[in-house]
Amino acid sequence: KDRREKSRKDLKDEVEEVLIAFGVKQEGDEDVDEFGRSLIRIKQARTRRRESRAQRRQAKRASSKALDDKPEGWSTDDTDTEDEDRYAVRIQQRMRALGGAFDDVDEDFASVLRIQQRLEHFKSKYAAAYKDTYASLSLALAFGPHVSIELGTWNPLKQFKPMAQFTFFRELCDFGCGRQVSTADAELELVPQLIQDRVLPLATLYLSNAYNPLSERQTLNARKTVVDLLLYCSPTAPAMKHLFFAVVNTLKTATAELYIDHSPLRFDTQDQGGGPTATARAFGVVRRRFWAAVKLLHNAMRWEGVLSPKVLQNITVKHLLCQRVLPHLLTLEVDSKAQLHRNASVLSQCLDQLPRKYMDGQDRETQELVQPLQAYIRDTLGGVYAELPQDRTTEEELEDLWERLGGEWGAMRRGAR
Repeated sequence: KDRREKSRKDLKDEVEEVLIAFGVKQEGDEDVDEFGRSLIRIKQARTRRRESRAQRRQAKRASSKALDDKPEGWSTDDTDTEDEDRYAVRIQQRMRALGGAFDDVDEDFASVLRIQQRLEHFKSKYAAAYKDTYASLSLALAFGPHVSIELGTWNPLKQFKPMAQFTFFRELCDFGCGRQVSTADAELELVPQLIQDRVLPLATLYLSNAYNPLSERQTLNARKTVVDLLLYCSPTAPAMKHLFFAVVNTLKTATAELYIDHSPLRFDTQDQGGGPTATARAFGVVRRRFWAAVKLLHNAMRWEGVLSPKVLQNITVKHLLCQRVLPHLLTLEVDSKAQLHRNASVLSQCLDQLPRKYMDGQDRETQELVQPLQAYIRDTLGGVYAELPQDRTTEEELEDLWERLGGEWGAMRRGAR
C-alpha cells in the first residue's frame, strides 16, 4: 500500500507538471488542502524523493547491460529496490517476534512433526475414539499455527517457492498413509485444506496490496505462485475466486493510474530551437507513462491461461492499447517515413504481445474494440504514407498491422481510393 500511495501522489504531481507546461493549469491552483494547510513543501519533498529514485535507477541502468536498450518507464519498477529493502527489514522484525511463539508449548505440540506423530499414534491405538471424537475434523486447526509461522518469511512476489518445498507440505503430504484411511477421512484433504485456509488468504493479501504489475519479476513470480496453488485448490473455490479478483483488480488499478488526458497535448518532434515544443520535463513524464503502459500490457499478458480471456482482452486491448498507448501516438507528429516507421513499430510491438484472437475475432465486441486502431492505421499512418514516395517495405509494414487487426489490406486500399 505504501508503494501504491507513493505512486499515486507522484503521478498526480507529474500530471500537474504536464498540464502547467501546456498552460491548461496555473501553478499554485491547489496549494492548500481541504484544511487550508500548505502543500508546497510536501510536494517539494516528494519531488526530491522522486528525483533521488530516478538517479538511483539511472545509475543502475548504466551498470546493467540488460537494461541498456530499455526506454525509461519500461525498466523503472524492476530497478528500484527501495521497497524490497524496507520489506526485508520488516521480515526480520516479524521473525524475531515470532521466534519464541512456541517456547512455552508442550514438546509434543511444538512442531508439525510431533503433532503428526501424536495424532497418528492416537489413531492407530484408539481408532474408534479417534473417529467418535471427530479428531480428523480438527486437523487443519491443529497444524494451522505452525503453517502460519512458516509462512512468515514467505514473499510470493520476490521469489517463487512451490508449495512442495515448504516443511509443512513435506511432513504432512503422507499424513495417514500406511494406516486404514477411508475416502471420507480428512487426512486426504489436509494439505489442500491448509493451503486454502492459510496460504490463499496471505497470497491474496500480497496480490491486493503489494503486487506491482509494472514489475516483470513480480508478475512472473505471482503467476507461478497462482498456477502452483491451482494444483491443490479448485478454481471455483471461494478463496481462489478472491485471489483471481485481487489480480484483476490490481491490473485494472494500475491501468487506471497510468491515465493522462492527452487532449491538450501535441508533441512535435522539434521546434526551431532544436528541443521539444513542450518542456523537456513534461515530455519526459508523458513518455515514461507511455512506455509504462506498453510494459503493463506486456506483463498483463503473462496472465494468459490463468485469467479469463475476455477480462484480459478488455484490459489489454480496450484500456491499455486503445486508451493509453494510442492517445500518445496521436500526439506525436508523423510527417516523414522515419516517423511513420517509428509509430508503426511501437504499435507492432504491442500487437506482438496479444493473441491473434484478441484482434481479429468476428464477434461484434472485438470488432468494436479494434476500430480505433484500424482508424489510426487507415487515416493517420495510411494518410501519411499516401503522400510520401511509395515503397514496398513501408506498405508491407502497414499491411501487416492492418491484417493483424482482422482487416483485408487490398479492400481497404481500394476503399481509400
